[in-house]
Amino acid sequence: MTTKKVFIFLIFSCLIFNTAIAQESKIADKKIKTLTIESDVGDFFFNGGSLYLGYAVNRNRGFIGFTRNINPARKQPDLYSEKRNAVITLGYNYFLSKKQKGLFIGSDIDYTNITISSLTTNETKNRELIKLGFRIGYAWIPFKKIGLVITPYMDPRFKFGAKETYFTGVPEPYKIGRFNGYGGIDVGWNFTL
Repeated sequence: MTTKKVFIFLIFSCLIFNTAIAQESKIADKKIKTLTIESDVGDFFFNGGSLYLGYAVNRNRGFIGFTRNINPARKQPDLYSEKRNAVITLGYNYFLSKKQKGLFIGSDIDYTNITISSLTTNETKNRELIKLGFRIGYAWIPFKKIGLVITPYMDPRFKFGAKETYFTGVPEPYKIGRFNGYGGIDVGWNFTL
């Protein structure tokens, strides 16, 4: 997928999110607005990091995130490694509670640029993927005065653009599955606006 198509899709997604916020704002008597800054702690275990910025009005939260890390190839760890050069995420969450905490459901879309490396030949190849996911999680705010938020979540995703990648001299191709069950724990701060 070209960068232009990804950019157009991201703009379209933002418009949909803004429409949802506008509708909720018209209905609600009291607007609750917050800004959230979080990072997925699991990314640090894979020599990387992440940053997610979220903006919420009442029960609706939109977020954008950036991730970068190095993962061992889960299915073929002795043949390949995978480096996520850039993962750009756009998402939407709907809180079941009016207080922007507790259980939420939502969806997200990722643009992922990865480099696959053969451990036997040192050859590398780049791939681009689009991932569409359904998100369910729980926003826990244990210390409201400092705004600490801990958000465990599950995010099963379907991958578009996933295909086998062949390397010279390697007996089997690198396989990118079309579906993966993903989860994490985001930790960060929640600021009331």
